[in-house]
Amino acid sequence: MTFDERYFQTHYGTHGRNTPKKLRWYVDTALSWVDARPIRHLDIGCGLGDFVAFTSLIPGFVTHGTDVSEHAIAVAKQKTPRADLRTASADAQPWEPKSFDLITILDVLEHLANPDMVIRAAATMLDDGGIFMAALPVYDGASGPVIKLLDRDVTHIHRWDRSAWIDLIGEHFELLDWVGVFRYGVPAGPYLHYPTRLLRKHSPAILIVGRKIEPPS
Repeated sequence: MTFDERYFQTHYGTHGRNTPKKLRWYVDTALSWVDARPIRHLDIGCGLGDFVAFTSLIPGFVTHGTDVSEHAIAVAKQKTPRADLRTASADAQPWEPKSFDLITILDVLEHLANPDMVIRAAATMLDDGGIFMAALPVYDGASGPVIKLLDRDVTHIHRWDRSAWIDLIGEHFELLDWVGVFRYGVPAGPYLHYPTRLLRKHSPAILIVGRKIEPPS
């Protein structure tokens, strides 16, 4: 699969309609857990750059990003020239170990052949006590049959239940929280995004938050 301009137009026509409210929710979630200031932030699989462009404007964020797509990185650099953005696979480690206080990987792991390897790479680049946040589509719960029917993206190679992702991330990080998300890109309309705790077992997507545990001295 080539992640070129055609790919993003075909599968992510709503990508550029991410609302400030949605992006702010990711930031506020991170701020509620990250103690470091400034926050050295890496967004793995940054795509066309909506989130890195948003965080690069927030005081206290030092923003970095990677994506395997040269097209995506080129577009992202136009949006946010102040961020350090690099073309790299998700399991690459183009920065030194312990370079970041926050690593986000938003709607990326489900595309990757070996998500465990990617999480391990993220853990290496994350500083002790740093925060890892992953957003993922899930295919169980009351919304599962509908999501399976609507999801036409052939690059979603892992269509897992929420418990599988929670368990995998929990193998590498201290699990701090997970939240359900109802979201939908209305044709010719807004991108709807509603986080929920009450219905998190039935939402079509989740956000998982973990912390890198400091090794014993």
